[in-house]
Amino acid sequence: MTDFDFSTLPTVDTVTTAAASGNRLRTLKALREQLAEAIDSGAAPSALPNLTKRLMDVLDEIEKLEGHEDTTIDHAIAAPDEPL
Repeated sequence: MTDFDFSTLPTVDTVTTAAASGNRLRTLKALREQLAEAIDSGAAPSALPNLTKRLMDVLDEIEKLEGHEDTTIDHAIAAPDEPL
């Protein structure tokens, strides 16, 4: 097994750099990475609910901006039944 070469991954903007670009999608993606890092780096247990909620909100915003259709189970559950 070989080690993964992380240097091949694209670099991620800082939130400050992304925000300065004026590009909303770029800023949201940088924020997504920042939130994920905060969660993974051992945030205080009391901060986890807010961080995870904000991460989910950011992911939803990214999905909307990229034009992806919602394919989650929640979407299927919320859809009204069609008549037979």
